[in-house]
Amino acid sequence: MKKLASLIVIACVLIPAGLQANSFNLTVTFCNGLDCGDVTAPTVPTNLEVTDVTTSQVNLSWDASIDPGFPSSGVSGYRIYRNGGGSPVATTTGTSYSDTGLSNGTLYSYAVSAFDAIYNASSQSSSVSTTTIAVPSNAPDASNGAPSGTFAAGTTGATLSLATDIAATCRYGTVADTAYASIANTFTTTGGTAHSSTLTGLVNGITYTYYVRCQSSLNVPMTIDY
Repeated sequence: MKKLASLIVIACVLIPAGLQANSFNLTVTFCNGLDCGDVTAPTVPTNLEVTDVTTSQVNLSWDASIDPGFPSSGVSGYRIYRNGGGSPVATTTGTSYSDTGLSNGTLYSYAVSAFDAIYNASSQSSSVSTTTIAVPSNAPDASNGAPSGTFAAGTTGATLSLATDIAATCRYGTVADTAYASIANTFTTTGGTAHSSTLTGLVNGITYTYYVRCQSSLNVPMTIDY
């Protein structure tokens, strides 16, 4: 930022006797003998709001500032401040920002300031606060898994089922230690606490083992084997 100084000159106007004399002030701004250029900060960003929240991310948006000085170097970007800190956690050229890597179930507050091409900066905006979504301490707990044991000869189909203590989406496969996202078979009835699918094409004399993984709506997985 250019270093500025102000020179105040107090002057008097000489007026013939009989007329009232008025004094006035002149303010002269100089910049080391050079043209001062843009010395005006951008306007304060307005309408800062939280647009989305997850377990680890807060999305923000605000209205654009303007740089009203003459001459104007234009708004170059915005600084994002978190939890009242004196130093920005990020800068951006747009009017939105996603703050990631946050802790779940935690309160965060934000403010934004604008700066121009020669780093004149506005004051911080009014702050907004939000709490990231809390993750349950436990993954879905499964029970009542079926079927198990030996079927009668000639059985070609069965219903694979289980229950979970919280709403979850369950998938099943035949390979152990397969990641949830890589399991192709989602239960036909799932998403709540009851999960089931019909198995067909079973053959006499073969043992079938199904590995089941369930995941809550907040992406907390669990694994059970049948």
